Amino acid sequence: MQKYGNGRLVLGPNDPAFAQFLYWLHFANGTLQPGMGRMMILSRLDLARDNPTLLAMKGRLDRAYDLLDARLRESEYLAGNAFTTADIMTVFSLTTMRYFQPYDLARCQNVVKYLSRIGARPAYRRAMEKGDPGMALLLS
Repeated sequence: MQKYGNGRLVLGPNDPAFAQFLYWLHFANGTLQPGMGRMMILSRLDLARDNPTLLAMKGRLDRAYDLLDARLRESEYLAGNAFTTADIMTVFSLTTMRYFQPYDLARCQNVVKYLSRIGARPAYRRAMEKGDPGMALLLS
């Protein structure tokens, strides 16, 4: 974004939502994606449903989704009212990654509404058609 973005999709340090932007920009790779990755590996091990490690990791992933849901109850997008790279970073985990590690979003109604807003964006539709033509979009 720094090299090719021409100032689009980022918030600068003088923007009142800059701290939120930075937090959520890094949340995808620092919290949500690792949690989903751990669950994906653990689910392949055929562990007992009451396995302590499995339960602990499921709890962590649930808390990550709870954080997202709470944030999206407060704002239209992760950094506030502006769609930014923080949203782009997170949407993969909330959509395509669920093909590899399913997660029921029924308990996260604000995330579901958010994905509906994202899915309505023409740029999102174009990007998905280029990147994964014909793939059904997991927007709920």
